[in-house]
Amino acid sequence: MSLNAARILDKIGLFDRAHEITGNVWLSFRRNDTGDEIVTIREYEEGIVMQAPVHQAEFLELLVREIQACGASTLHIKLTVSESGGNQ
Repeated sequence: MSLNAARILDKIGLFDRAHEITGNVWLSFRRNDTGDEIVTIREYEEGIVMQAPVHQAEFLELLVREIQACGASTLHIKLTVSESGGNQ
């Protein structure tokens, strides 16, 4: 997420929760044969608003949970299932 998005999350009180998703890791390199860590770059310093490497789906899930928890809105989902069994 961009720095501006992180600043907005900080203003609405969700910045720390977004950073919980990342596990405080910006980038990590591991060996492909053993999985041993080569280098890990930490990304969060307490009290500093920074970018966060959060997947879009996880970010949206965080927003939906918070909106539903405070009762600000109701999410209406319409799913249809095709005859082949897949969602449309």
